[in-house]
Amino acid sequence: MNRAALLLVLPIVACWNEPENEPGYGTACLQRGANPDDTGFGEWDFEFDGTVVSDDEGDLLESRLECYGSVARSLELQDDAGNTWRIGYGVQDAAGVDQTRRLDLDEGDQVSVLFRSVQQFGSANGFVIQDEVGVVAALEQGTWGPALQDGDVPGLELSVGEQYGSVEDQCGVQTWTELAFDAESLAVLLPYEAGPLYLGGQSLTAYAIASSQWQGDVQCTDLAGELIWGLFR
Repeated sequence: MNRAALLLVLPIVACWNEPENEPGYGTACLQRGANPDDTGFGEWDFEFDGTVVSDDEGDLLESRLECYGSVARSLELQDDAGNTWRIGYGVQDAAGVDQTRRLDLDEGDQVSVLFRSVQQFGSANGFVIQDEVGVVAALEQGTWGPALQDGDVPGLELSVGEQYGSVEDQCGVQTWTELAFDAESLAVLLPYEAGPLYLGGQSLTAYAIASSQWQGDVQCTDLAGELIWGLFR
């Protein structure tokens, strides 16, 4: 192929400004011990205090909320009324390798839990787990969300940072951005990256898992941006 022909081909087959960092994936699901009715569309908050029963490897056997992606671990809790709850969670890096951390909890520990699900065309789920020391873990599966809101993680401000890449296809322009975790220290991370964060007087690891959105005149339906992140003590 001569040089002139090559120049004609390249704009057709190549994406522009394609990001070097590729996003990962995070997922959160809840098997409920109470409120057994199907949720349907809408926003649903589940808040309770509970005792840790176990935190084991493996998927949930059943989930009443939609669960996208791979669940690597299942945290079992019993609330003050004797109901059993199970939170399934998982984190994968850009290569699909499991990076899920066992929670910094032991059997018998007392925790407070917020689990929020936003049911639309898909499901955006997120949870925050705290004990007497502070935040144990938070995970946002913001594929159709986000689910978590300002103030859900005490002392944390999360914001979208600078754009670091974009790709144009038949649907439109999808852009990738940094994630900024602002607490007692600041961590600005590219998805997929992890870094240290100081929050509430303790050290945690912040995970920027995915952050993208569609810009301009989007030609396809049922497209959603991604805002997926996690905190683990």
